[in-house]
Amino acid sequence: LPIALLAIRFGLRGGLVGALMGFVLVVTWDVYYSGYMNSMLTVEGYVTRGVAFLLLGTLLGIFVDERRRLEAEISRYFESSLDILTTIDLSGRFTRVNPACERALGYSGEAMRMRATIEFVHPDDREATIAEHSSLASGPHETVRFRNRFRTADGNYRWLEWSATSSSSDGVIYATARDITAQHEAEEQLANNSR
Repeated sequence: LPIALLAIRFGLRGGLVGALMGFVLVVTWDVYYSGYMNSMLTVEGYVTRGVAFLLLGTLLGIFVDERRRLEAEISRYFESSLDILTTIDLSGRFTRVNPACERALGYSGEAMRMRATIEFVHPDDREATIAEHSSLASGPHETVRFRNRFRTADGNYRWLEWSATSSSSDGVIYATARDITAQHEAEEQLANNSR
């Protein structure tokens, strides 16, 4: 137990300290409760226990350190992406938004998490957005290049193009988006000029 607790808290160093503590506790238990002469293990027995504790502490510590490194890498990617990255729960609320989302729409992440995502969607796009969310929430489904308008903090709307996938095991939808307002306006202008 001390090995796991220290490894979880301090990684490899904690795992090694926990291994040492575990070994000392076992030796102390043997000596104190069983009588020093009656149940002393052989030197090989103590060495075997020591190696086992050291191996367990090392493996747990390495695992924890590697997991932390991967989590930090994912977090750096999430925070530094120029694209909007979000997670949305199956009920339709943002659970996490990255700084790109905050910059594009002007809301803080906290303000976005306090309201249902549909509240940000343009009224004309809500029906299609609800249908797309329902498809994602109901099972394995992937959204590619879904477009809708999101209201910004200043009351204007930005066209966003979404790609998303759901994870029933995590109970969330992983979604990315790009602000395509300028592209959408250019497409409309081109369509109007060709008429």
